Amino acid sequence: MLWTVQHRVAKLSCFAFNCYRHEIRLVCWRPEIEALILLSKGGVKQGDPLAMALYGIALLPLGEFLQTKSPDVLQPWYADGVAMQGKRQDVADTFWELIRLSLMFGYLPEPEKSFAICHLATEATAKTIFEALGLPVRYRCGHRHVGGFVGSAAMKNRWIKPMVSKWVQGVEALAKVARKYSQSAFYGFSQSLQAEWQYVCRCVEGVEEHLQPVEEAIQGKLIPVLLECEELDIANNVWQLLSHGTKQGGMNLRDPLAGAVHLYQVLTEASAVLGASLLADTPLDSVAHKACVREAGTKARKEKAAKEKAQVDAMKETASKAVTKRLERIGETGLWMTLPPCRIDGTTLSQEEWQDNARLRYGMRLTGLCSYCDGCGGGFTVEYALGCKKGGLMCMQHDDVRDEAGALAAMA
Repeated sequence: MLWTVQHRVAKLSCFAFNCYRHEIRLVCWRPEIEALILLSKGGVKQGDPLAMALYGIALLPLGEFLQTKSPDVLQPWYADGVAMQGKRQDVADTFWELIRLSLMFGYLPEPEKSFAICHLATEATAKTIFEALGLPVRYRCGHRHVGGFVGSAAMKNRWIKPMVSKWVQGVEALAKVARKYSQSAFYGFSQSLQAEWQYVCRCVEGVEEHLQPVEEAIQGKLIPVLLECEELDIANNVWQLLSHGTKQGGMNLRDPLAGAVHLYQVLTEASAVLGASLLADTPLDSVAHKACVREAGTKARKEKAAKEKAQVDAMKETASKAVTKRLERIGETGLWMTLPPCRIDGTTLSQEEWQDNARLRYGMRLTGLCSYCDGCGGGFTVEYALGCKKGGLMCMQHDDVRDEAGALAAMA
């Protein structure tokens, strides 16, 4: 491995050599006695940032030899996983050659854990070919591969349905959490849970036809709890607005159905250089690949922002003066929604604080407000409370600002 790194990536060879040159100390703490120190000189350790890079470089000669020997077999490698696509006999011969040479490179493929993806009608022929070479692989009409799926449409449907059920259960679980901890539930959904089906949408085409239950769970269970309202109380244009980014007045609760096709299209454009390199069996131009990924991402973000801005402008045309004013400033007041709850940084909001801010953001009346002002008897709203000079409300506002400024000054 060190020889390969020295000749392939000379600038990295010094760091790789140091992994084997010096002993690594593992300190084992023992109560009431001296700690036990274990010395190891085994090279790259688990968790080392260089591990994946060095492993990939070490396998380059093996991959290049197989590609030269079997040019008609497409061989995309990802870390220690390799896939082969081509005629049955060619794939079997290449796989047998991989096993024969693997020990020379410290690579240990296991045929028993490998899958041959083929049509059911051709499975008998494929089995005969692989068994003749002593390769006890398993046969499937479809199987997961690098987060995506390879195989027939029927098998893809069987693969995606349990995942959709798991996502629906996740949304329902977060809806229960949101009854007491709205901020944590919202942040967990927007930054983690929805990223799971977005990743699958990028890798597999046609997933949107299975995501209807997820959308129904979001609209029917999660959002009403976050905003503390009934599903029927939310207008259609508000549903659309909630799916926008925070800079366009939304909550970043992306629509699974509307976004699936767009995500797959963006990834297809971003991987154009990589795909062309694999199909043409030419060296990958990493500079062109990075530029392609960057250009596709920038284009997608601009298109999404322009589309969302156009939708907000369309809402302004038919909205009242008060709603129009709120929509004009809504994109500048959403930073608090993007911050993770953290007591150390002071970004944790109580249940009431988070829901009140969310309802104000979308023009909903705050829960728990009295009907009439106890100072003057007028109809009580948030706007009225900010301007009423009776009852001491304005003094309370000034005192609250004073106390907050004092607390911040004390922390400095």
